[in-house]
Amino acid sequence: MMKDTIKDYFLDKPGTFEDHDRSHITLNLASEKIVELHQNYVDIKLNKSISNQLLSKLDEVKPIQDEGEFQWSQIQMDAISFSDLCELIDQSYESVISTLPEDEQREILDLEW
Repeated sequence: MMKDTIKDYFLDKPGTFEDHDRSHITLNLASEKIVELHQNYVDIKLNKSISNQLLSKLDEVKPIQDEGEFQWSQIQMDAISFSDLCELIDQSYESVISTLPEDEQREILDLEW
């Protein structure tokens, strides 16, 4: 199932963990929520410029909420390949980690998994 594969891919990154809700799984980096996995779609926190590019390419993507320099986007899982979704997860992870205090970034990136 793509949902489990996405979760495993995300959780291989340093400093990440998951939370469970009745309706979805939330994937986090430090104190920041980055991805929500639902049954048929994924919500992902993206840099606004990346989100806007994605919105212009795919009809199955819709903006959900602005959050500072980020925008939450909802993507239908069957509308995007696993490799493209992994690329978005990587971009989101890198964007979010760059906003954390430098000492927290070092601590996360120095973790051995």
